[in-house]
Amino acid sequence: MKTKLILWGKTEQDQKVLVAIELLENENKVKTYVFSEEVATEEFYNLMLNEWRFDRDIDFPAVMQTYETSLTASEDILPEGLLVEKPDLINRAKTEWHFVVLSKKLYDLYKDELEDIKDQISELNEFSSINGMNLKYSGKSSRSHVKRKEIYLEIIFESLKRTDELFNNLKELRNKSDDELKVNSEKYYNEFNSKHDEMNNKN
Repeated sequence: MKTKLILWGKTEQDQKVLVAIELLENENKVKTYVFSEEVATEEFYNLMLNEWRFDRDIDFPAVMQTYETSLTASEDILPEGLLVEKPDLINRAKTEWHFVVLSKKLYDLYKDELEDIKDQISELNEFSSINGMNLKYSGKSSRSHVKRKEIYLEIIFESLKRTDELFNNLKELRNKSDDELKVNSEKYYNEFNSKHDEMNNKN
């Protein structure tokens, strides 16, 4: 999903301008850059379209106007008085960007939860089913949000991948615990048989 748009537009004075809009998802804001027709050369337009739009840095002209607004359901993301050639793209972006911000918030929440569980696992010396249940809950919660289309599949994939890694850590601890139990069981079994034989010999 694109978080940057490049469109031609015009001001209230009917001056043609190049409009660049980007989502600042961490801040839940939208930033708009307005370039006059004089500085928006074909070369600059192509740089914006092929480089800046894909998060590659370019040099902006010294003369431009910038606007910043919060991303809300009620407010327009375009500065007042600015019109663009394809307003439907703006409306679609506004809807999609709400989804992007929500996805980021949910991802950060899962990331924090998984970091807490990771810290707990790192302190364990033996397998703990409680931590396994916590991981199972986080995985189910993540998948339920995907089903409700509240979070990107690309974003949640990283969360689920981290969950699987932590599950593997728990499995290693469980295998270690099983091995120790087996060794101890054999030890106690042999000791019991030895004492049993001693008692039989005495009788």
